[in-house]
Amino acid sequence: MKRWLPIIIILAILLVPGILLPRFGTGAVTASVSVRPEVLFTLGGLEISNTLLTSWIVVLVLVLFAFFSTRNMRLIPTGLQNVMEMIIEALGPDNLEWQQIAKLLDDYSGEASFMKQGALYPVLRQLE
Repeated sequence: MKRWLPIIIILAILLVPGILLPRFGTGAVTASVSVRPEVLFTLGGLEISNTLLTSWIVVLVLVLFAFFSTRNMRLIPTGLQNVMEMIIEALGPDNLEWQQIAKLLDDYSGEASFMKQGALYPVLRQLE
């Protein structure tokens, strides 16, 4: 009896609330809140929402920043080129965090290693 006691307790915990509590319809289970973005205007049948417009503005700012920071490149960077190089160096392979991740991947170099078979490993190997 002592061996069956934990199993009986677990079954009671799982089954008793379902029996004693009132049954809910499927509407209570599938209820969700859907917030649709505000549509600002329509362009050729495409609804332009505030989210899409903000995304376009961010992409435009990034492209303009990349263009203006690399159009007159010099050996000793100044202005926007200096800012761009700081960003690239912070994200580049010389960064200590990238080296630690690559070392961690090399330490776990088993045949069944998930990270080596994933997309992250070839990218980090190219950065070294």
